[in-house]
Amino acid sequence: MEEACLREGYDSDKYGLKFQNKAVDESLPFRLTGLPNNATLEMIELEEQRSDDSIVQIALQMPDGRREMRDFAISTSLMDVLKRFSESMGSQLTNFPPEELKAPVLCYMNKQVFPSLAKAV
Repeated sequence: MEEACLREGYDSDKYGLKFQNKAVDESLPFRLTGLPNNATLEMIELEEQRSDDSIVQIALQMPDGRREMRDFAISTSLMDVLKRFSESMGSQLTNFPPEELKAPVLCYMNKQVFPSLAKAV
């Protein structure tokens, strides 16, 4: 969507996609949108312009199976997300003793993102 708008000179924050008179959730990966092969999408002007204060829902699952969901502004950093979950779940998710070599792992789109455990010298 962004590339098409850029090519045609439109502001991608002002336009969205529609399929069979239903808005397409652009935050989902294409495979989860339910669109059939060769679907014809329509570009529509949004009633409300997208902004950086949009809200996303993030779920966190702890190793013991506890799971919690919270709403965050789209501009919130991952560290701030972990700090807020730390407060509400009563677990330390951001600071681990260096000798334990533990760190949080982010799973996004079925891929794991590991932080660097190397210390700056």
